[in-house]
Formats: sequence, structure tokens, C-alpha cells
Amino acid sequence: MKRISFFTTTSFIGLICLFVLVAGDDNCDACYTPKAMLARIFVCGLVIIGLSVYFTHKYQRTEDIIFNIENQPLLETNEATEGVPFACEGTVAAESTIESEFTKTPCVYYHSILEKLVQSGKNKKWQVVRNVARYAPFYIKDERGRIGVDLANMDDDFTGHEVALASGSVPNPRNSEIDCEPVIKKSIFKEVTTGWLFNKSTKFRQSKYVLRPDTKVFVYGYAAKRDDGLFLREHENHPLIISKKTQMKYVEEFYKGERLIYYVHLFVLVGYIISLYSLSLLVHINDIAFSFLFAAGILLIGGSVAFTMYNRMIKLKNRALSALSDTEGELCRRANLIPVLVKTVRVYAEHEQKIMRAIATLRSTAVYGEKPELAPKTPGNNLIILAENYPDLKASPVFHNLMINLTDTEERIAYSREFYNRTIRKYNTLIGQFPFFVIAALVGMKNMLFLNLGGEPEDR
Repeated sequence: MKRISFFTTTSFIGLICLFVLVAGDDNCDACYTPKAMLARIFVCGLVIIGLSVYFTHKYQRTEDIIFNIENQPLLETNEATEGVPFACEGTVAAESTIESEFTKTPCVYYHSILEKLVQSGKNKKWQVVRNVARYAPFYIKDERGRIGVDLANMDDDFTGHEVALASGSVPNPRNSEIDCEPVIKKSIFKEVTTGWLFNKSTKFRQSKYVLRPDTKVFVYGYAAKRDDGLFLREHENHPLIISKKTQMKYVEEFYKGERLIYYVHLFVLVGYIISLYSLSLLVHINDIAFSFLFAAGILLIGGSVAFTMYNRMIKLKNRALSALSDTEGELCRRANLIPVLVKTVRVYAEHEQKIMRAIATLRSTAVYGEKPELAPKTPGNNLIILAENYPDLKASPVFHNLMINLTDTEERIAYSREFYNRTIRKYNTLIGQFPFFVIAALVGMKNMLFLNLGGEPEDR
């Protein structure tokens, strides 16, 4: 997925405008006349409008995907459920590995690119002559187990080149990515061909990217089932993400472009004014028409500002409500699951305790007759009787299972509550700032309450 930030967007727009203003042939006298420069300035205004709107739209689409990834709590591999998104952190492992081309690096995935420097008119450029990607079946493991990963439709591995993997058996959205390690990056070498009259030297450039076993990764994807168990793959609404960053670090990369949503109208206003003034000088628009176009543009941009601010507040509020719903779901899970587990373990433990006590009594009776109190009071004998009276050894797996379920449930509740509070903090901060608080007051939007440790709303 594209990382769209405020800085890169403004830099790109500035570079395009600079190119529009200065591009031209040195022998072209008409390229830099006042009329030609006004036309260039008019185009720059359109570029500012078009690119700022385009990048803002791209950011918003990416933000929706990132919200789903951020909203997904990190689970253990044994908690994966078929047909729903899943996220975990673990280690890359495989039954067998493959070796990358040339470097022979043991890995579960590699991408090899070979480029050749060719003449193109008066210029030279690098042309791809070999682009190969391969992977071996692998899985992500943690302390609880493992889950497989299917890279068949991987889209991006940060090489800058197309990944030559494809499968028609599963959906293929364009957002999946794998974070690979560059073993060789744009290494240039020469290949000399011997001829009859002279030797010919050709420049090549090669790059190698791999994913090694035992790499710690964050993984997000859609859980599906096959004969050998659950595995993660792409889905129309859920890309497959394999990153060497943590979940929070990965998510933070994408929120760097959030300011675009609030500054896009300023860019549009600047671009509109630039285009309008240059057009008025270029075609000699009269004052009445100019005033009308200026006022109409300002009104449209102002209306778009109000519309965007309202939609932004509604989106954040809906995200907070969605996070609250997830928290309530986890609380219901705890309320329904834990009492059943506790009751089951209690019944099991009481039943086992009665049996072991009966066995202890029968053993004492068989050895000492009707007077088990005659049994020698040695420390070793007391320890045996104590172990038999409190038989927690056999019950421990059940108690261990209860503890795991309790821990998993509490961790889900804690994550959902923390994510809800983060979303609420963003929403409350937004509607308290100018000019958002004006729109919020007009439509009756108020601060939402945070959740405390017990899951109850509270004001902060």
C-alpha cells in the first residue's frame, strides 16, 4: 500500500509545478513569453487542485484499510477462526527452505531482478531482463502453535518491481505486501562479450530480496481453511500483510498523511486563485465575470469544507461506536464464557477430589485395618496423604486451559478498550478545534465518554 504523507504530497506537487514552469527547449523563444508563462501558471493551478484532491482520496481509501488492521487485536495462532480477519506476531518457520538465485541464501521467499543498461534515443535506461519471485510453503509460529501463509497473490515486496506471482484461485486485491530484506540492492557489474574485431561491454544491475526463516514479523490476513489446517491469504476487504515492524509501528506509517484531509481545501483554494488570476490575464476576463467566478469558487470550496468536516467527524464517531461494539462483544464473551468454564473446572475438581480421597481411605484401610490413625506420621507419608487429599496434579490442565481463556479474553477486552479510547480521544480533540467545533455545535455533536478499566464510560 502507498504511504501517503503530507510532506511527500506537497513535495511532489511542488516538483511537478516547477517542471511545468521551467520545462522547454533552450532554442524555443516562444516557450517563455509572458503569454506562455501565464499558460504555465494556469496549468500549475490545475496541477495543485488535481493532485491534492487525488492524494487525499488515495489516503482516505488507504486509511479505511489501516483502520481495520489497527482495530484487529493481536491474537495467538490457536485463536484463529476460519472466515474472519486475523492478526498476530510470531516467527517465520518452514518445513523446508529454498535458496535464492546467485547468493544461495536460505529463505522462504526471494525476489531476483536483473536489469540491463540499454540505449534509448539519446538517453540510456535500465531495462528489466529477468524478474523472478519464488516462495516455499511456510507458517508463522508462536508459543501456542502455528498458522500457514499463502503468498500466491502477493503484490508488493518493496523492490519497486512487479512480483511475478499469481493465482486465480483466490481474490487478488492490490494492497498485499511483504517486508523483505535486501541481500543485494542495485549492484552494478559488467559483462564482456568477445568479438572478431573488438570486445563489447554491457552493464547489468542486480537486486535480491529475501525473507529468511526465524524472522520476527507482524502478520495480518484473512483466515481460510485447507486440508493441512488454517492459513492466511488475501481477501477483497483484507490484504495480506507481512511486516518486520510491530502492529503499532506499521499503522503509524500511514497516519502521517492525515493532515491532507484538513489542508486539501487550502491547496484547492490556492490552486483555484492561481488558475483564475492567470486565466483572467490570459484571456482578459472582465471584472464582473471575474468577481462572479471568484465568489462562486469560494462558495463551492467553503461548502466542500463544511461537508468534509462533517463527514470526518461522522467517520470518527462511527469508528468509535464500532470500537465500542467490539468492546461490548468481548465483555459479553467474558460474561458468557468464563462462568461456564469456572463451573466446569469446579465440578471436575470436586469429582476428582472425591475419587482420590476415597482411594486414599481405601489404601489406609487395606494397610492398617480399621485404624488408619496408626499410620506412621513421617514427613513422607504426610506428603503422600496431602497430595491425595488435594489432587491438583490431574486437574491442572483444566485449570491451565481456564487461565489461558481468561488471559485471552482479558487481553482482547484491554485492547478493544484501549483502541476505543484512542479513537474517542481523536474524535473529542477534533470537535474541540476550530473550525470543527462550529459544525459540531450546529449538528449537536458532543464529546464521547472514555471507558475505564471496568468497561464503564467515564469523562476525562
